[in-house]
Amino acid sequence: CDFQVGLCSWRNVEDDDGDWIVSSNGTGNMGSGPSVDHTYGSGYGNYVHLKTGDMEMGKTAKLESQEMDQINGDGDCFQFWYFLHGSDIGLINVYIEHDGEVDEVSLIDGDRGNVWRTERIAIT
Repeated sequence: CDFQVGLCSWRNVEDDDGDWIVSSNGTGNMGSGPSVDHTYGSGYGNYVHLKTGDMEMGKTAKLESQEMDQINGDGDCFQFWYFLHGSDIGLINVYIEHDGEVDEVSLIDGDRGNVWRTERIAIT
């Protein structure tokens, strides 16, 4: 999903503290957030973000996918692009649920610079 048509098969979880927002052309928050999207590298493409001013330390905003089937067995992965920049930026946790068990598979913490970065997680 490149978020050009909403959240695709992703959804905001209701029992958390904030919602992910589809935006383009900057977040409106000087000093944080991207001015362009990753897909097109322009202000015309979309991405999801949180209003960091609405989130306090210890609060969470969850974005959940629909169930995904493995295609290639041990060769599958989950890849996403992220932009973590600004003061008091927080972190991104990625969890995978399989057979009723939830495992943290990635933790990205703190300011990572004024650039888009990618994370690739093997799914076994």
